Amino acid sequence: MIFQTEVTDYTGDVFKNLGQHVLNTDRIAKHRAVNGSSSSFFYTDRGSDRRRKPMPANCGSTPTEIQTAMDSVLNSNRMPLNVFPGNNTSEDTVERYISYKDFIFATPHRLNAHHSWVTIVEGFKITKLLVDSSLTDLVDFAMTGTTTTTTTSTSTTSTTSTSTTSTSTSSTSTTSTSTTSTTSTTSSTTSTTTTTIAPIDATLLLEDGVDFFRLQVRSAELNLDQTITPLGFGEGAVEGIDWDTINTYS
Repeated sequence: MIFQTEVTDYTGDVFKNLGQHVLNTDRIAKHRAVNGSSSSFFYTDRGSDRRRKPMPANCGSTPTEIQTAMDSVLNSNRMPLNVFPGNNTSEDTVERYISYKDFIFATPHRLNAHHSWVTIVEGFKITKLLVDSSLTDLVDFAMTGTTTTTTTSTSTTSTTSTSTTSTSTSSTSTTSTSTTSTTSTTSSTTSTTTTTIAPIDATLLLEDGVDFFRLQVRSAELNLDQTITPLGFGEGAVEGIDWDTINTYS
């Protein structure tokens, strides 16, 4: 069974950060009470590689709560996931099914509580998937077979309006769009073009250690990104893992 809890401490490389997680009870061993209201245990991300050893961790659930999750019956042996291709939230999700035995844990997306990072094992390989489900959605489906998650997609529609005015003594043509205006007359060859960019109003959701930002045009939109180190913007860097999009302007 899977259950949601807060990982408060860990040793080794199984977990990557503290905070809310959805854990797999089949990967827990030797859980015991710590300070009365929390637990310590050993957790494994082992798949086909038997050299991987369980690592110690603490969480905010009691041993009784963990045991209750262990004794619960899954609604199905398979977990449906609405996966963003390439971990790109601008793409439509693709449905994928995984076995619960391959589920390692899930963590929330740092900038969108309705998205989660699901870590699974595929043979010797550990894979991280960005899915259109919250941690609560993942647990709800495991228990009941239903979830309130709605698959999301993003689309942008632009509208351009044009007006033309002319007289018999002089010819004046004015074309206006959302960003550019051009004026010309027959009496002179002078042409003036003005481009205006609307002021950027961004709310920066900064985390500890975030020091680097960039403005980048992707898909005809201006994007404001953040990362912890300059390497986060390097070749092969992945959105949501190495860097995050703060805002998009169109």
